[in-house]
Amino acid sequence: MPPSSNYDRIPKLMITTHGKWNVPRNSANGHPKFTLPYNVRIMYATGMGVVNYLDQTLATRIDNEYRKKNGYGMRKINKFKKDLRSLDIYGCCDALACKDNRRNSNPIIKQVLKEEKEDSNSENRVMAKEFLDHTDEPYRITSKRKGATMPLKTHEITSNEFGVDEEGNAIRDYTNINDNRVILYIPGREPIDVLFNWDKVNKDEPYITAKLRTQYIAITFKEILMRVKKICADLGIEITDLDIIDLSCNVTIDGDGVKAPSDPLYRTEYINKLRKMIFGDDEILSSSSSSSSSSLNEGKGLFDMFTTKWMQPTVKSKSKSKGKTRKKPHKKPQKNRKKSRRSYV
Repeated sequence: MPPSSNYDRIPKLMITTHGKWNVPRNSANGHPKFTLPYNVRIMYATGMGVVNYLDQTLATRIDNEYRKKNGYGMRKINKFKKDLRSLDIYGCCDALACKDNRRNSNPIIKQVLKEEKEDSNSENRVMAKEFLDHTDEPYRITSKRKGATMPLKTHEITSNEFGVDEEGNAIRDYTNINDNRVILYIPGREPIDVLFNWDKVNKDEPYITAKLRTQYIAITFKEILMRVKKICADLGIEITDLDIIDLSCNVTIDGDGVKAPSDPLYRTEYINKLRKMIFGDDEILSSSSSSSSSSLNEGKGLFDMFTTKWMQPTVKSKSKSKGKTRKKPHKKPQKNRKKSRRSYV
């Protein structure tokens, strides 16, 4: 068992919704901001401006970890970072990532690239390359104090990805059990669904019930934090700190759901400013983010490493590059797949 120093009693939040940074019509005025109501540490699964492909294995691993009853509390997110990154890239925990298990890496993104290899302009291939080859290190963590200014992110859940039965309840199975959710974990208590979504019946709240009849429910990051604060207050808990694992996308889009700003150079500039606002001097850097697996193929893009290995015939070779894989978008919900795209592009 890891040492007690790897744990604390700070509540944890896992986000598996869609995610987007809504670019205002007049983007020259900068991105909308808000003031934090308490201290937060946020781990982003992808870099700014990049889609994410949610692996249910990863979300389930987080859920299982934070459901554990432990006298020390719950695992610190910076102590969890190494395993999450390894699970995401190699399909196994960091302790195993240096072994041959990496050859059993998540297969879905490989399938996308294989299907699209003859069409370099394919939308799927572009998204896959953008995801695999983005410059930000996955699972970067920022720490912000109460009263600090944060850019405003929007989260959304949609029922057409999992279906709703006649009584309005979400249709769930192992492929989507932790999808489209915001789950709060408090030491010594059962997990709490923060969102009023299709997994909750709220007969005594007409407004929420009406929203459940719609296909989409949107909520801002600020509203999520305020809802967590209310939940804790109702439980007699004064929340001062919250650790967040955000598995949603970080795309920048306009009101029509199109990448924004429209000009690629201006979009890059906008994303860079957004990244600086989020991280700046507040990024948490620790040895837990580095390992033998994370230093593998250092300086080489994930997309290039992936295609170098997986797009070649499977033959034994004296010098075989070790590839990294990611996740796959799907055009339609399919129950036999474990991953789903948290994107709007």
